[in-house]
This record gives sequence, C-alpha cells and structure tokens, in this order.
Amino acid sequence: KFLYVGRIIKEKGAIELINAFKKISFKDKKIKLILVGSIRENFKKNFLENLNSNIKHYNFTNKIFKYYKNADCFVMPSYREGLSRAILEASCLKLPILASNVPGCKELVKNNFNGYLFNVYQQQSICNALKKILFLKNKKLLAMGERSRLMIKKSYTEKEVINIYLKNIHRLNNEKKI
Repeated sequence: KFLYVGRIIKEKGAIELINAFKKISFKDKKIKLILVGSIRENFKKNFLENLNSNIKHYNFTNKIFKYYKNADCFVMPSYREGLSRAILEASCLKLPILASNVPGCKELVKNNFNGYLFNVYQQQSICNALKKILFLKNKKLLAMGERSRLMIKKSYTEKEVINIYLKNIHRLNNEKKI
C-alpha cells in the first residue's frame, strides 16, 4: 500500500502519481494507492474519473495516523514543497519515502537510504520509483523505514529545529546591522 497525504491538486503531482500508479498496478489488484486529502472543486470531476479499483480516496481527516499505520510506503510527488510535514510524519512512523527531487523533499529523503527520489513532473520517473519499492524484499523495506525514523529523530527534533531558527535569526540580525 502506497500512501499520499495532502491537498489533491495539480501542483502536488496528483495527476502524475495516479497515472504512474495505474501503469504499475493494472495487472496486480493487491497493489493499492491510498490518497488522503481535500480536492479542489475544479479538479474533482477529472480526478474522480481517473481512479480505478486499486486507488482509493479519503477526504482529509484529523485521524490521519490510521492511514500511515496501514501503509507500506509514503509518496510525495509535489512540484514544490516546504519542509513537508507529511514526510516528517511518515518518517516518524517508519515508512520508506518516495518523493520528488525538489527542495523540502530532498532534504528528508536520501536516495537508496530511506527511500527514493524521482524527477518532478515525470510520470515515468515516479513509475520507476514505485517499481523499486515493489521489488524490494520486505527486510530491506523495513530497514528503509527504520532509517527514515532515525534521520528525523537525529536531525529534526524540536531542539534541533529551534537551534536552526535561532542561528538564522542571529545571522539575519547581524546582517541588518551592516
């Protein structure tokens, strides 16, 4: 089960993800893509027409952790991203991560370590990353998920993030004095 959590809009790579997933899942009904998030009205009709029996959509909920818990891998195909809260949450819950190679994602995913990066806008690149996960042995998949959690625990604790902010504030204050 692949999981995406976020707004379901073009800029988040939803179309490319759905089309890539359809390519790899058309023969295997056991492979699932779970999409959790709100859909813009102008995108809704086209989006819902593109779903098939392997793809399920659920509206945004505050009880998101049940979806993370049942997933095997998290996918973030966004065109651009801040530091992705969804990737941080998925990593904390020991999921391997597939993400577009853009700032905000590539800082949280080390290729072949805790997941795979793919090229933004490119359906085939997403498809290749999905296939890599499918062909991993369960032991390697679990190890990637464990490394996701360790990366976040080491570099993105509340204390570490506050220290980063404080260093940047200090740097900005010094620059303003010049």
